[in-house]
Amino acid sequence: MVRIILLKLIESFFQMLWLATIAIIAMTALGFYWAQNKAPTYTSTGTLYIEKDSLLASLTAASSEMPWWVTKTPAERTIAEIEELLATQSFARSALVRTDFASLLEAEPKEVDATIDSFRQMLSMSTLGEKTVRITGTSEDPETAQQVVDAVLDSYVEWKLIADYQESVVAQNFFAELIGPYQDDLRQARNDLMLFLQDYPEPNNSERPIYERMEIARLEAEVERAEWRVDETKKNEESARLALAQSEALTRQTYTIIDVPQVPLEHSRSMTAVVIDIAIFAVVGVAMGVAIILLNAIFDHTFRFALDVRKTLNLPVLAVVVTAKRPWRDRLPWRRKRPVVRPVNVTQTSEPHPALGVLPQTKSNVK
Repeated sequence: MVRIILLKLIESFFQMLWLATIAIIAMTALGFYWAQNKAPTYTSTGTLYIEKDSLLASLTAASSEMPWWVTKTPAERTIAEIEELLATQSFARSALVRTDFASLLEAEPKEVDATIDSFRQMLSMSTLGEKTVRITGTSEDPETAQQVVDAVLDSYVEWKLIADYQESVVAQNFFAELIGPYQDDLRQARNDLMLFLQDYPEPNNSERPIYERMEIARLEAEVERAEWRVDETKKNEESARLALAQSEALTRQTYTIIDVPQVPLEHSRSMTAVVIDIAIFAVVGVAMGVAIILLNAIFDHTFRFALDVRKTLNLPVLAVVVTAKRPWRDRLPWRRKRPVVRPVNVTQTSEPHPALGVLPQTKSNVK
């Protein structure tokens, strides 16, 4: 069976080689035409530097040192975070508002989704080191390429500012709300201690009974516990207030835009890109040629080999007639040989037998 398949493939290859060659040549020509008429694209880049261990972070104990098992660099973590944000509608919309696509956000939902998808496709990110991220925008319009990169950089830094600010505000409000109830508990504990001392004054000539001393110790412990909670809450509230004050400065110091994206003056079309485009079409042509050969081998049920007859019909093959073709030069009309008729003189040596068709030699029948 394997031999039959191989023979069919080989036969189909030589039979459809011309059609496969036409497909490859046609697709390559189409790729060349498409590459030559493709609109040029413009590229704008911006660079973001991430410095987690800054002086302000060390002074305020806000360093974001990662555990030893985390192997990603700050640049890789930043790229992953930006990609996650771009996948959301809110962040993409906030970035699009900063570009000329802002007017398209008021269209129908399908058009808005298409605009956001095209905006995401314009962007690409890569690392230039452990702490440097390059954001690239590609578009047929040079101003659009610059705007998308600038919008992503500004939106990301602003998002970090808002996220840190909101976190600090929530923490400060949380501890500020706890200070009041804790102070009430402290006043209540002190009042309980004072009332107990007033009700049970210390005797002049003897010591307090054991149960009074135990109760006083318990009330004093309650006062100390309430004072400790108030002090810790005030410290945490002060830390939250400090974090709120430092969040903006720390974020701007952590994320620094080194290279501001500029409007490109020349398109980014290169010879390598043209060759790649043509190669893609050529590969498609090769795939089409292979598909033509395979389809012909599958759907061609002609018996071309003796093995086909024996395996398919289970019949013996008595003989195989080989078809021999003349060279193409001999098949041309003007190269064909015509038979030449020459006169022949016949001399009769036998006796005439009219019954057998042998007539006597005369001048009329000898030519």
